[in-house]
Amino acid sequence: MVLKTPVNGLVSLTNVFCLCHETALQKKGLVRNLLMEKLDRIKDIKLKALYIERKVMSNRPEEMDAAEQELETLRERFCSENKDFITPPIARALRKDFDTFPVLIDWAYRYYEEKGV
Repeated sequence: MVLKTPVNGLVSLTNVFCLCHETALQKKGLVRNLLMEKLDRIKDIKLKALYIERKVMSNRPEEMDAAEQELETLRERFCSENKDFITPPIARALRKDFDTFPVLIDWAYRYYEEKGV
């Protein structure tokens, strides 16, 4: 069987299949890249949270206040970047308790890792 196209004249089914397969592979690669970027952002948040946690524990008031503000910004970033994983009740709990934050970061990482990376 042969298909007619306005550009090339005739195209074999093999060529059409190859083009479709190539497009599917490109989409799969794009999805994989997006998931890898998501995992990288989650790792970045985790490392920053661990660094900020040390500042919070420093017993220096000026460092503690700045660290708490940084942590709040980081929590908001985490929630906004992971809306498909973080529900509003979880986001509220996250703002009240620092110990919840690293656990949720790990859960989010595993969630996206199992999703296809």
